[in-house]
Amino acid sequence: MASSDADPSAASNVPPGPSEPAPGITSETGLDTAPQQTAADETQCYTLKDATPPASSITADVTLFPARGAAQVVDYRVLGDPKSAGFCYANYRRALIGLPALEPQARLAEAAQNHTDYMLLRRTAGHNETPGPGFTGATPDDRIQKLYPTNFTGEVLVHVSQRIPRLNAQPQLPSNDMMVAELIHAPFHRMGLFGSFRSGGTGYAQDITQPVEGGTRGDFYQTINLADALEIGSDSQLLAYPYDGQADVPTSWTNNEYPNPAPGHAGETLGYSVSVQSFSHVLRLAVTSFTLTDASGKDVPCLKVDSSSAGFGNELRGSAICTPIKPLAARTTYVVSLKGTLGIRPVNLTWRFTTR
Repeated sequence: MASSDADPSAASNVPPGPSEPAPGITSETGLDTAPQQTAADETQCYTLKDATPPASSITADVTLFPARGAAQVVDYRVLGDPKSAGFCYANYRRALIGLPALEPQARLAEAAQNHTDYMLLRRTAGHNETPGPGFTGATPDDRIQKLYPTNFTGEVLVHVSQRIPRLNAQPQLPSNDMMVAELIHAPFHRMGLFGSFRSGGTGYAQDITQPVEGGTRGDFYQTINLADALEIGSDSQLLAYPYDGQADVPTSWTNNEYPNPAPGHAGETLGYSVSVQSFSHVLRLAVTSFTLTDASGKDVPCLKVDSSSAGFGNELRGSAICTPIKPLAARTTYVVSLKGTLGIRPVNLTWRFTTR
């Protein structure tokens, strides 16, 4: 079961600081952090056939930001440890939708590792810290600015807990990129990872030796810190995910996200969420219609949240999410239709994706 939380935030306009490598550590208490990559490690998990950035044209009407897609982003493979695999998976998904890779910064990784260690030590998952053991800063912005002064910050994190009904078992992740895949599935966290950030750094920690009644428990934590505002796209473009033509879309995800993009359906297995987000930090996306139809043209019941939804004004000023109430059908093409306005520009968009 995975739980996650996100908190992108703006900071003062300060130039980035220098970067230094942060060593990994392993304690004798079962609280472990993944070691830092060595020169011999491979840290690239995909190939760009064409690295030319997608066009960022300004038009009277709103258009979709052009995705590169699977034809241009090839040869994905899972790296050998969760820390590097998760960070590279985030960049792989960014590449598919046309965004540049997050540039790794060791000071951001240090801040992310500090908070990941704090969560494991305190057995908690969340962005805020309280003074005491492991404390390095109350908020994500505090922790990042302390090590890496910047003009824009964000943080996403995930906690996965496993229980195996036998003693002395060895819980493990099903895949080294699984934790960040969970963040991509969760629409608020997805939009954070797909935000206009130039730099990133990740931390990872695990404890797989906890005895519990009748078995063994493993806890796995990963944090990705984000920084440095990036100019990409235009005020007349929206970034969609699943992107137009995407063919590997899961049919469902489990809604353990906060904020909850599907009020009234916390903890449920729902259809895969569709999200759109603006590159502007000030324009409001006002949605009049956000629909999903299947191959036969039948409407798929979908719960919409945007800036007009109660409690979502700040998180969704330029974004919107449509979450199907039931899992989607496998190997099926769906059509998304979005209407409304982005600032003063009209929005009338249609695109397609296909499930696995």
